[in-house]
Amino acid sequence: MNNLNSAVLNTFLAIFFLHATPSLAGTESTTDTNPGRITFIYENGIEQCGVDASPQVFEISYYAGGPGIRPCDHSRVRFIKLDGVRSAVTIRLWSYLRGGKPGGCQSSETHNFTLYLRTIKNPTNTQIIDLRNLADYPLNTPIQPGVTLTNKYIKDANKIDKNLSCVQVIYD
Repeated sequence: MNNLNSAVLNTFLAIFFLHATPSLAGTESTTDTNPGRITFIYENGIEQCGVDASPQVFEISYYAGGPGIRPCDHSRVRFIKLDGVRSAVTIRLWSYLRGGKPGGCQSSETHNFTLYLRTIKNPTNTQIIDLRNLADYPLNTPIQPGVTLTNKYIKDANKIDKNLSCVQVIYD
């Protein structure tokens, strides 16, 4: 009887540890540490710059990547593209009215436009998205598979083209 109790206890413990600790069972973690990428494409459709899609505020025109580093020319960005961005991410795109002066991306500033995109597919990979066309999309409709336009404020639709100043990536 002691052997039977010992065998049952050992079997129970083995099953418990296999369920409680997947790494002991030889299964790999499904957590992906790659946040994906948001690429900003210039008006010629060829030149581009970008940022990792990790939670952050990215000022395109000044201090992008650190003081003195300007990887993007905000006056040339016409398109964006998402590559491997996780689901449940809000991407806020806006242009502030500051006449080209640096100083950070502030939510309280007056904006030419503010657009909110939401990823609903994991991972989200898109074709090129023309920022000018987003003014015409109704809210909460897919603009491409895996991406919806959830909110927008547009003071002047003509100012969307080549005037992107700031990008905020928000995780739920």
